[in-house]
Amino acid sequence: MGINFIFHSKKYKLYRQKKWPVGLFHLAFICILLGAGITRYFSTEGTMLIREGEASGVFFSSGNYPQLE
Repeated sequence: MGINFIFHSKKYKLYRQKKWPVGLFHLAFICILLGAGITRYFSTEGTMLIREGEASGVFFSSGNYPQLE
């Protein structure tokens, strides 16, 4: 979809100042998809218990992950 956007931006001349809003609108979708992909493949899921007035750097997860200490 991103590659398709690049080719169509040249075809429809979305780089011109008159068509910037349309180009930025579609570029926003590309940024959202990139962010979703990064979150999907490089994140961890878990629960972090933080009581009022305390700080914590530990979270609990159902998966086994390597720990760096």
